[in-house]
Amino acid sequence: MFAQDDARICGEMCRVYAASASESRSRIRRPSRTLRTWGDSESGLAERLADHMRELDAAGPGGPTLAFLASGIEGLKVRITVKADDEATAAQLIEAEDKIVRDLVGDIVFGVDDETMEHAVAARLIARGSERWAYTPRGYGQKTGGRKAAPEPETA
Repeated sequence: MFAQDDARICGEMCRVYAASASESRSRIRRPSRTLRTWGDSESGLAERLADHMRELDAAGPGGPTLAFLASGIEGLKVRITVKADDEATAAQLIEAEDKIVRDLVGDIVFGVDDETMEHAVAARLIARGSERWAYTPRGYGQKTGGRKAAPEPETA
């Protein structure tokens, strides 16, 4: 009888703990934004952001984090991740960190999240009023040739 009571109590405690842990995880969101860069090496990018990353580490586990991803022809990506209880707070934290990172790395950021280099180039040409332009692959012909058919950016 004692073992059955212990099992019942333990089962109830485990259910309460699991429900509490699940509720806690559902409140904390970890949204992120990926900045796409071109024109620097992974080590060069890390060097530009080294002091700031030390500040983030010193701030503790509740602050924003930065992660690097080398993506070949797609350049280097810097993922900004924050922890927040609601979307509005998360958006503010991401915007603030985005500004800091862009200020530190300069004009090598060409896109955000899913924006490709092709989108960035097309958007700049459209912004300049270019109605027609031609594309001729050089050097990386086979790699870039297949990419030129990427979806057109939306125009406002």
